Amino acid sequence: MVLTLGCENSSVEKTLKYPTSIVAGHTSGESIMYTHFDTLISIDGLWNPTYQFDLNEDEINDFGFSSYRSISPGGRHFILNLEPFGQNMIAVSDSNQAWVDTISMGQYIDNQLIWRNSRLILLNRSTITAYPGGSDYWYGLWVDTKRKYIGVKIVTDDKFYYGWIKVNIYPYFVHLYVIEVESYAITKPY
Repeated sequence: MVLTLGCENSSVEKTLKYPTSIVAGHTSGESIMYTHFDTLISIDGLWNPTYQFDLNEDEINDFGFSSYRSISPGGRHFILNLEPFGQNMIAVSDSNQAWVDTISMGQYIDNQLIWRNSRLILLNRSTITAYPGGSDYWYGLWVDTKRKYIGVKIVTDDKFYYGWIKVNIYPYFVHLYVIEVESYAITKPY
């Protein structure tokens, strides 16, 4: 007599949870992927005009800082931008949706913020030299801003991953500002 015992191959599929927010400045937890830079990254418009990030480590850049300068007989113009790549998005100010919003530590980054998928401005400087004495104007929410966060949203396969980039912006010489990126974090499924 032969007794055959069988066991069905049962596989248990785990349903992944996708966080619907992240808190600016939070660096740990099962749903957070955090990166801290040992050396600060500087974008100054002259020697380091661009920098691109791959926040979710999929070998595809998600966001990029860039700068633009122009000089004419009537003046000079300098813009420091942040641009999302693909379908990714950046949190913008509710008062001017062309400007990257400043987010404080502890603030929630979620679907309640206003999101844009376009190149946005961190700083804008105009110097008018067409008349004696001229004038110099700095615009933007990030003028002399230290230890604030940029809210970001990464879109992959119709899923949203919320995150933040911690930056400091400093005056540099007379004509430029420098943005220093300290760290960033994004949510991940768990």
